[in-house]
Amino acid sequence: MSKTILNERISLALSPVDKEETYDAVLDEMYGEIDLGVTFSPSYALRKLDPICYEIGMNDHFDNEDDFYELDGEYYWKNEVDEIKKEIENE
Repeated sequence: MSKTILNERISLALSPVDKEETYDAVLDEMYGEIDLGVTFSPSYALRKLDPICYEIGMNDHFDNEDDFYELDGEYYWKNEVDEIKKEIENE
C-alpha cells in the first residue's frame, strides 16, 4: 500500500482531531474540578494560568499517544486510519 494513497484518503475522508477539545477532556477526566469559591475545570485553569505549560502538555500528549496518526501536522484517530488501511487493502 502506498503511503501517498493512504494520506490522500485520510485527507479526503477524515476530519482532524480537535487537539484542544481532546486534551481538555483528558485533563478534566484525570483531575477533579478546582473550587476556589468559583469552580473551574482543570483544563480551563491550566490554559488560563499557564498557557505555555498547557501547550507543551498538549503537544507532548499527542506526540506520545498511540491513539493518533499524524499527517502534515494534523492528528487523526488511529482506529479510523486503520479502517481506511483495510479498505485500501481490500480494493
